[in-house]
Amino acid sequence: MAGMPKGYDDLEKLAKQVTAKAKYPIRNVEELITAFGGEEASFTFEGRSGKVGQVKRAIPKDFFPIGSHEDLIAKSAHVLMLRGLVSTEFTAGEKRDRPAKDAGEPGPVNERPSPGGMPAVAGTKRSGAGPRPGSGPGKAAQ
Repeated sequence: MAGMPKGYDDLEKLAKQVTAKAKYPIRNVEELITAFGGEEASFTFEGRSGKVGQVKRAIPKDFFPIGSHEDLIAKSAHVLMLRGLVSTEFTAGEKRDRPAKDAGEPGPVNERPSPGGMPAVAGTKRSGAGPRPGSGPGKAAQ
């Protein structure tokens, strides 16, 4: 996927597998491993194959709870980047001078830490959403 770090496509594919079987929130590593198909289930990431049970020790306790599919991707990417398993380099996307005509308005994103300090992502989209007062272009950070 253009504009995304190397490995993101594999991460998205694995997250979809988990989401298909999981009930959010995922509260602990055992629930996550079960959603992956058990410790003996196989996976492939960046051309490397392994068993789900092999990565169990690499998942920090503060990874939980996982609140959503997006939260799973954000936390997984964070751990993979910290361990140097995915690049923090991004591939260039399509250059645009303005958004596509059918892009719509961006909704607000509420980013907040989850228990334990791992990054979490929560977002809502509501009609008429716009930038927060004082946060537009040309406003100095205070």
